[in-house]
Amino acid sequence: MSKYIPTSPWLIVDVLRREGLVAPRPGHTDFLTEAHSEIDDALARQKARLAEERAIPQGLGNRWSNYFDALATFVSMTHRTYWYSIYGDDFLRSMCDVVFGRSLRIELCRPRTFRRRVLLVGDTGCGRPGIGDVIRQLVLECLVRTLSVGSSGAPTRSAKVSIGHDAIEVELFGGFRSGTSEQSVGLLSECADSALFLDGALSMPENLRRRLLDAVEAMESGHTAQRVTTAANLHLIAGARRDEFSNLREKHSVTQALFQSLCRDGLLTIPRLGDVLASGARWHEIFDVVYRHVARTYCGLATPSLHRYGGLSQAFHSDDIDTDTVAEEQRTFLDWITAPARITQIADMVRIEFEGYDWPGNLREFEALMQRLIESQVTPELNPQKIMQACTDFRHRRTGPIEGQGSTSNWLLRFERELDALPLTHAALPQVMGQLEARYYREAAERAAVARHPKNARIQDVARMLGIPRQTAARKWQHYNLPSSLLTKDSNQDV
Repeated sequence: MSKYIPTSPWLIVDVLRREGLVAPRPGHTDFLTEAHSEIDDALARQKARLAEERAIPQGLGNRWSNYFDALATFVSMTHRTYWYSIYGDDFLRSMCDVVFGRSLRIELCRPRTFRRRVLLVGDTGCGRPGIGDVIRQLVLECLVRTLSVGSSGAPTRSAKVSIGHDAIEVELFGGFRSGTSEQSVGLLSECADSALFLDGALSMPENLRRRLLDAVEAMESGHTAQRVTTAANLHLIAGARRDEFSNLREKHSVTQALFQSLCRDGLLTIPRLGDVLASGARWHEIFDVVYRHVARTYCGLATPSLHRYGGLSQAFHSDDIDTDTVAEEQRTFLDWITAPARITQIADMVRIEFEGYDWPGNLREFEALMQRLIESQVTPELNPQKIMQACTDFRHRRTGPIEGQGSTSNWLLRFERELDALPLTHAALPQVMGQLEARYYREAAERAAVARHPKNARIQDVARMLGIPRQTAARKWQHYNLPSSLLTKDSNQDV
């Protein structure tokens, strides 16, 4: 009867996605809302139906139940990620293969001592650290905690070790810190029986690559070789840049052997952004997703990051500002800056300017462009000339100064009054710099009030003029005790 077991876990994932079923968030099952209870009941019915339809043997009933729960958690977690909106189903299918394997028959019968080894590859700026951290969390929730392939209480980490050689060795393998008698536990031992995301594994010095290879091979053989002093019984997700593959050309080298060992269960390649954006439909879809993501970050809302391990951009918080006031300002700003017609118009203009561009900075560069586009919008009506100028300046930013560059900040050179000279002999430098910075904020507020008239200017208008994040502008505004009247044109008749 086992021949009726589906060959790929992706088939089950596809059913869950098609039926719109996702599991409650891990760790929240004790506090299910009514909606979560309904989802939980629907999942149970789907689990029983598929078990009967696929003729899962009775002896594998418990394994099947846990495996189905893990797949439901996988669907739920991946659909809440930023990268899924960018890279879509093909990338999700590859992710499912490396986390769960390609054969459900094998996975249901696999011993619990099995540990995954996956290699994640991508160009600089593609979001490899953030994606790698999500894979680590998926492995932890799905394999370690749901399927008990590891210890649910063991620590789990994400780390980048491509730094100073001595620091790499101590951080990864442990040992005595330089100049002290304190012995630290390395990541391979700290995360034993759990999950570790290790970025930069192939860029380590050769002696450390050899030592890592020894540890991984010892884990595979089931015993620790005499020369290996670290436990490596863990799910290992390694990260590498695409340009590091040049070290693989030499056959039978340590790097080649380590590469083959690290991607034993799968090599996951993050697509190049230029290839993804080649389609007109995908261009508008991805532009909309990234633009809205950056806009949320810009106005101080917490959003997932692809460039930090499990990081979130810090939302702006201040005890001096009423929470409802901040929320209303953020909502108003987002409604204005992310109006669908506005985004479509900008996307059409930007696509013409970047036709054939290969995006060497990948997604990080695309996000940086969105930041500039948002900063260039200082009036209620969209100004196509400023959008196109922002695109032109962005494309030529690496080719040296451009004639007329800085048109969005030339107003800083046209103060109504001369700036005070630096009184370095009369006051401490921090005090002097603070006075000058406050003057810039005042000037930007007055200019923003004129541009927004008859409406009042807002903090994000000041931030755009200064080229800084909104939360920074709001924090500085409070720090310098600047009055809200500066944002009103009627109080600035001398401007």
